[in-house]
Amino acid sequence: MRMNKYLVVDWKRHRRVTIDTAPFIYMVEGGSPYNDVLKDFFNRVQRREIRAFTSALTLTEVLTIPLRKGQTDFVQSYRELLLRAKNLRLVDLNHSTAERAAQLRADNPKGTVKKSILSTPDAIQIATAIESQSSIFLTNDKDLKKVKGLPQNLKIVTLEELDLSFDSNTPNV
Repeated sequence: MRMNKYLVVDWKRHRRVTIDTAPFIYMVEGGSPYNDVLKDFFNRVQRREIRAFTSALTLTEVLTIPLRKGQTDFVQSYRELLLRAKNLRLVDLNHSTAERAAQLRADNPKGTVKKSILSTPDAIQIATAIESQSSIFLTNDKDLKKVKGLPQNLKIVTLEELDLSFDSNTPNV
């Protein structure tokens, strides 16, 4: 039975999706409760139903631990997925994205002027979503749903909310 917490995404309307780092880790390293959802999602990307983007920062984030541990199989799998996958664009950080990320951090203070609820990597990822004109930012970080200052057409969607296996004529996103 379908639970109410799931979003039914209208993939005809949401054709551009930016992906945070965690979904790539779950996809490559496995062992996640989201494996089936991610396989379906990446199949949609490969079939060109969805145009996917991620920041070049993702490559840094996913490679660090496998490189440190000498896990060459994971390193190769990440490179294959991020650098060679059809219909997935690794977006370089440019001055426009960096400034947008700074503005997002400024718009989301945490207590003092010097702190933000948004880390620099998260701000860069979300700024990449905005710059790539994505309508969905796919993450597993529930706290990112609290970010202020997003364009009205950009929705933060967590893997927990996403149910790609359910197709409906009445999508709610």
